[in-house]
Amino acid sequence: RDRKYAESKDLFTECGKIDDQEMKKDIQSGVEDPLVNIVEFEDSTLDEGYGNQIEKTPTSAGTVSQAMIKRFNQHSIMVLKASKNKIQENLQNGVESSVKVSENSSDATEHINKKQRIQEKILYDDLDSEADNKTNVQHLNLSKVERYLHGPMPGATTEQLSTNEVASVCRNVLQEAKHWSGRQPSSALVSPAAAVGALGELSPGGALMRGFQEQSLAELVPSDIEKEVRNLYLALGELLSHFWKCFPPTTPSAEQKLVKMHEALHRYHAVKLKPFEDKLIRELSPLSQHLTKHLNQLLNAAYQKFGNYQKMKTHHR
Repeated sequence: RDRKYAESKDLFTECGKIDDQEMKKDIQSGVEDPLVNIVEFEDSTLDEGYGNQIEKTPTSAGTVSQAMIKRFNQHSIMVLKASKNKIQENLQNGVESSVKVSENSSDATEHINKKQRIQEKILYDDLDSEADNKTNVQHLNLSKVERYLHGPMPGATTEQLSTNEVASVCRNVLQEAKHWSGRQPSSALVSPAAAVGALGELSPGGALMRGFQEQSLAELVPSDIEKEVRNLYLALGELLSHFWKCFPPTTPSAEQKLVKMHEALHRYHAVKLKPFEDKLIRELSPLSQHLTKHLNQLLNAAYQKFGNYQKMKTHHR
């Protein structure tokens, strides 16, 4: 039961009023931490003098919830006061008499702590460009770069090292390895232009991906090759439609037309399709068989049909 809302004859009513007065004094005195504001409880996007103040909605005063929160805050303030008084008593009794700090030094440390806390709130280590310069990263210096690129060449002169020289080299390597940092500076990484170039060469259709066949043809075929394939399909489809309409050749004119269409298919194969396949072998070697595979199947089916017709004709004769 809260003491403030008890009867007027309650013995603890006067004590509650005294506690309220002490709490008002504590609120007026404020907190030593400059980053903590216990007076302002509303958010405001406008600075002082640049806009109207936010109108405070009238609240029902004297609720039990407000009183409970108020008492809880008061008890917390009393606990903080008691802890500070205990530290001061220990300093006076000589518990920490060996550490004597002047008022000027304490003010300086508070100023440093305040500045450090503000920097922690507004600065980020991963976005600080000076962080790479502050870290003393030891770079690996290669005396002969070609030896690391090509390896030992046959017939090259090898230098014989003594045991002491080998031991000194090992010690130097260990000493340099201790100073290496886990984070590499941005200057030691690959440049953006080189990274984009490597990505393009390793992408489908790049210089280093010509033998790679596990991607879809739509991603690998250039636009000009795609246009030529479309034209080949249109031409072959027109020839095959006339060829298959000749079956069965019941009249001599239909038989002559069938022979002409068969010859036209052979000319199409020799003049159109074969040069295109040779071009694919030169430019897109892994795609040469995939792009023209279906066209060859259509032609072979027509050739087989015409061959079966010739066999049946000779058999009936």
